[in-house]
Amino acid sequence: MEMKVEMNPVMTYRALLKEQADSTYKTFSEKLKSTEREILGVRMPFQRTLASRLASSGEGREYSEAAGRGQDLFHEEVILRGMVIAKIKVPLEERLELAATQVPLLRGWASCDSLCSALKFSERELPLAWEWNRQYLSSPSSMPRRFGLVMLLTHFIRDAYINDILTTYRTESHPDYLVRMGAAWGMSVCCVYFPDRTSTVLKDSLLFVQEEIRRLAIRKCKESYRIPDELKKELATTLAKK
Repeated sequence: MEMKVEMNPVMTYRALLKEQADSTYKTFSEKLKSTEREILGVRMPFQRTLASRLASSGEGREYSEAAGRGQDLFHEEVILRGMVIAKIKVPLEERLELAATQVPLLRGWASCDSLCSALKFSERELPLAWEWNRQYLSSPSSMPRRFGLVMLLTHFIRDAYINDILTTYRTESHPDYLVRMGAAWGMSVCCVYFPDRTSTVLKDSLLFVQEEIRRLAIRKCKESYRIPDELKKELATTLAKK
């Protein structure tokens, strides 16, 4: 009598990812230094397609649980798991619980920022998501901390939260560069949507715990095509006075 052998879903979808691996893209991705994990070289559109397939087939929860137990995941598998968590149809509380299991798997800015952009919240879900995200803003570890900061710029830059967000960014004290850059990036996005309030903060170096965050934020503002040239000049002037 033959015994039925059930395939591990992680191995099944790993094989599909490997089929799409591109050595040129792998080399390019490695140069970006976006992760500490091994990179296969799979382009993002295919990962999105695979995530949609998993979520719509009903296998998403099984895959996310199996991948969450994995110790040697490829970079693309971590990103895929994050996308699946964002796409499967579960109540918000359950989605946040699953997302919380994803944060410890983050090993670089790419998987961190990908998870932030993949998660979606309706207007009525924002208050709960805001409270859930607060735990990461005080994490001593760099990737959870960056995750919390990037979540702010991805989902919460609106009038109800902007003052708290600006305070969080200007008082960020974590020494890791990726965390500081997360805060600076967030400040630049705040400047797009709330230019007066944000520029007032950016012009006052005494408000910042780390001057480098202010300088990085102004640099990001200068690079943005969504911020008026006149405001860019004003911000640059404050650096020249130092």
